[in-house]
Amino acid sequence: MRETNPHRNIVLGPVFWNSRDDLNHLKLRQDDRPPDRHLSRLRPVSFHHQGTRRAGPEVEKLSGIRWTGSAAEVAQINTDFDKVAAWSRARNRPILLGEYGAYNMHGKLEDRAAWTKAVSKASDDRGFARAYWFWDGGFGVWDEQKRQWVAPIKDALVGQ
Repeated sequence: MRETNPHRNIVLGPVFWNSRDDLNHLKLRQDDRPPDRHLSRLRPVSFHHQGTRRAGPEVEKLSGIRWTGSAAEVAQINTDFDKVAAWSRARNRPILLGEYGAYNMHGKLEDRAAWTKAVSKASDDRGFARAYWFWDGGFGVWDEQKRQWVAPIKDALVGQ
């Protein structure tokens, strides 16, 4: 691809749903233009994926897990993102936080919005690009049936 599109952005991610814990396993050429690193595996999975099949049978059984934005919860996000930012600086590689969102099957809307806002802020504070998962449906920022924004999620992503 570099022969025909030398300036095209490339987005790569580590194994296990693009986990921050696996960034060090990426083997990158030092002479190549830095591709964006794609990061999406965030904590706590028990909160943001509760009730979904895609996260495995243990998480699928979960319901009622809360995320209130306590100091400890926000500190965990900041600690995780500080590690990613350090990795990024050490390698001069940009970060794309992609596919972040909290599923609405069992998660309370106010918790989902608080988590989304905290994750968005932590990403912005460190200069990470970000892409929310996804437009409509279980994680969505848009309610297709009502043809309107899910306002708390939209506000958490872009402000009011």
